[in-house]
Amino acid sequence: MFDIDLVIAIGLIVLIIIIFIISKLAALPKKSVLFLLGALAGVFGLSFLKKHQTNALKKKLEDREKELRERESRLEKLRKQQIASYEQLQPVKAELEKQRATYKRKLLENNASSKAEKEEIDQLSGEELHHKFLETFGG
Repeated sequence: MFDIDLVIAIGLIVLIIIIFIISKLAALPKKSVLFLLGALAGVFGLSFLKKHQTNALKKKLEDREKELRERESRLEKLRKQQIASYEQLQPVKAELEKQRATYKRKLLENNASSKAEKEEIDQLSGEELHHKFLETFGG
């Protein structure tokens, strides 16, 4: 399957070459070339922003996952030492899962391309959200 970023980049390069050739043939006024180049810059800016947001959310999720694993292991050690009971561990695990689901939902919503997809993501919960996250981001 083609990488969508590569397809977009190749398409934009082809579009720029076509615009350049048409402007050299004097078929386009010089002012319209600036508008077309401005529009291309806008497209690049929006795609860069979306990519940056997705990467930032992924980084935040990874950091949070690491923190949660450390916290979970500390609690597990406490439980093994009979300091914390099983009943005290369960609410903490539930809270950790809730936080994971929140970050996954944010990543999916950031990646959604339409309002309908965002509404569909809002309706997902539990395993459905987890499966949708795995389908979208893999791993």
